[in-house]
Parts: sequence; structure tokens; C-alpha cells
Amino acid sequence: MDKQIVVCFPGGAGGHLVAAIVNYLLTKNQFDIDDNGSVHKFHCVKFLEGKLLDNSLESFVQEYVDIQRLPAVGLCIGHFRNISSLVHYGKTVIYLDIDQEDIGEIAKRLSVKMSTMINRNTYDTLKGQDWPAYDQLSNRELTDLAQLRLDFIKKWYYTIPVDKSQVFAVKFKGLVEIAWVDKLSQFLSVQQYDKSYVESMLNKYKAMQ
Repeated sequence: MDKQIVVCFPGGAGGHLVAAIVNYLLTKNQFDIDDNGSVHKFHCVKFLEGKLLDNSLESFVQEYVDIQRLPAVGLCIGHFRNISSLVHYGKTVIYLDIDQEDIGEIAKRLSVKMSTMINRNTYDTLKGQDWPAYDQLSNRELTDLAQLRLDFIKKWYYTIPVDKSQVFAVKFKGLVEIAWVDKLSQFLSVQQYDKSYVESMLNKYKAMQ
């Protein structure tokens, strides 16, 4: 994999599915869909998973710092918004393009995955240095934290560079359609792929949502 590719997406939008298909196009390695309809069984380098809770200046500064520390690997995924900086540092970016009409569906998917309360593993991912231990939190605090993440998704946006030659958008509305995969294969200079296999996985994903 010659390109350094970053798949960017808000939580709940299907970023793992997109990354798994990117990986399949480039390596022909097949992937699985979890029983809950997610594709979290697909393993690759992940960063910023759940750490961005708001659109504050501090949040964007931390994101910019993390961009400069990205590992030099073929494929990464994460909740990045600053696509301009990723491209500046030589990354090829594939991102889930969402609009206000998509927010309700994404929030619903995220709330199902998170239930109504953040579990220990998710909390430990989010946890700041001075945050209390999971066992010291009340159910109300965990529920409020889950809601905070949902509110953040509703305000999601990207910064997009003027030169989009290294950027590919996947429309959330068309996520389960094969058309974007055909265009993505051209973007990645993939000569051919098993279209019937990818279609079958998209249909399986769609049926499980």
C-alpha cells in the first residue's frame, strides 16, 4: 500500500465499513460484519477514537498536534475533522460526507452502540488525566457523558482543502450502494475488484442496520 490513507468519520457513520472496503480494494482481504451491524472486527490503526467531545478551540488544537504524530502506516481511521491538515502532511483522505438530514440516523446508530450509558472501556478511552475512575461515577454522570457525545455529532463538520485531488468523499446517504465503491476504486487506481462480493457485504450491512 503506497498511499498513506486516513478514513475520517463521525462516530456511528460507518467509518469502519468504509475502511474495510478500502483495505479490501487494496489487499483483497475480506472482512466480517459484527452481529450488531458494525464492522469493528476490522483491525487497523485507530486514533482519536472518542477523544473529541466538542468543537472547542482546544479540541481542534489537540487534533492538529495529533495529526503531526500520525504513524507512517498504510491505513488509519479516526474521528478527524481537519482534512486540510491531513492533506498538508501528505495523507490521502477518504471521509464520510454528512449533512443535517443524516444527523438523526447517525445519532440513532451511535446511541444504540453506546446504549444509554457509557461503558468502562469507552470511558477509559475518553478519560482525561484528572477525571475520576469509572467506579466513582454515578449512572447519571455516565448517561450525561453519553449525551455529550451525541450532541457533539450533531455539530460535526470538516475543514476541506481547496485542492481536493487527494480527497474522496463517501456520501452517508449512499453508503450501502455500490456506486461509490466503483468511483473509489478509480480514485485508488485499482484496476479491478470482485464487485459481487462487495455488493453482498453492503447488502448484509444494510439489512443489519
